[in-house]
Amino acid sequence: MSIGIKVSKPSKGRRIAIGDIHGCYPTFESLVEDKIQLTKEDQLFLLGDYIDRGIRNREVLDYILELLEDGFQIYPLIGNHEYFVLRDVAFCERKKNPRQIRDLIESKDLLGSNGEIEKKYLTFFQDLPYYYELDHFILVHAGLDFKEENPLTDRMSMIYARNYEVDQTKINGKTVVHGHTAINLKEIENQIKTYQKLGRINLDNGCVYKKYEGKATKDLGRLCGLDLDRLELIYVDCID
Repeated sequence: MSIGIKVSKPSKGRRIAIGDIHGCYPTFESLVEDKIQLTKEDQLFLLGDYIDRGIRNREVLDYILELLEDGFQIYPLIGNHEYFVLRDVAFCERKKNPRQIRDLIESKDLLGSNGEIEKKYLTFFQDLPYYYELDHFILVHAGLDFKEENPLTDRMSMIYARNYEVDQTKINGKTVVHGHTAINLKEIENQIKTYQKLGRINLDNGCVYKKYEGKATKDLGRLCGLDLDRLELIYVDCID
């Protein structure tokens, strides 16, 4: 697993980032195919947390793998929920450990008939990097620890960080694009408008939370994408 990968801008096509999917397969497919209308000239960056909370986790991962196999330029990151799976698998493999992965994993649909994580999903998680570095952006699941001299060395902050202030002097003036913490749509739109001052854009509108009444009052329930070159927000309401 690489900690980070530099990605050059394509000669043609768009660069689009999508926030937390959390098992919302129909919504994810609708955003990619109906709204974005992804082509093979585009680069699509996925900011982690493809699984858990929602119920169609297998379909989300199969769709990503299918796009990769079909030659689309897909750049997926690891989120804390993918990390949870890798952590739990490692825990269960320890000697004298009575726990089994089927008792720990939330996304039960990823288990095969033997009660284990299907190998293609485990391999996918193991190969995910923690961040992508573009010309003007750092793409990461959660954020960076700017208390570190080099924020691009702290993996745990990349999947867990919240409530941090960006110090762009430590990342060559680049903007952090991330998910992980669900915020309302107006706040996302405001961050896009003021990104040069904030140094960050959060794309997590809590798509999966649409089904929870208490969360709905916070204006959540959409899956959001961002055209990184035009800084245009693209989103769909959760249809799961």
